[in-house]
Amino acid sequence: MELKSRTTINFDKELYSEFEGHIRDLAFRRDAYLNSVLVGEIALLKDQPANSERGLRLWSSLRKIDGLELKKVSLRLDAVLLDEINRVCAEKGVPRDIFFDQFLRYVNNSLGMALVHIENPSSAGSGLTEEDAPYASLIVSDKRIDSLCQELLDDMKRNAAEE
Repeated sequence: MELKSRTTINFDKELYSEFEGHIRDLAFRRDAYLNSVLVGEIALLKDQPANSERGLRLWSSLRKIDGLELKKVSLRLDAVLLDEINRVCAEKGVPRDIFFDQFLRYVNNSLGMALVHIENPSSAGSGLTEEDAPYASLIVSDKRIDSLCQELLDDMKRNAAEE
């Protein structure tokens, strides 16, 4: 079992509320989910060039905009992962809370789409045509039965000829 560390993140309140709803609806354990996906997400940030000094100031000042509601949330993350997040964010000149908000923007979209498909597996937008519909293959017309029987007979004759 990995050593865990507690940290507090100041999330954009709207982004976090949406995330919290998805986590609840999907019956995920929040911190366990974050520990599993943040490893890949911080690796993606690690591949980016560092912010300029002005870029860092821009991100830092955006957090101070009037009207932006923040929500303090205590997370329990793997200690090694939390150290990596802190290190990469510092190296890249990205405030850690900004990284987490950007993560929520992406993950909320992905979790929202997953939720639609989990709650309704044959939902519209799944890319299925009418012929590919999940239960279309259960309907067999008389014409299709004749065709299937002929295919079976042909296969049996072919197999017998090969033996």
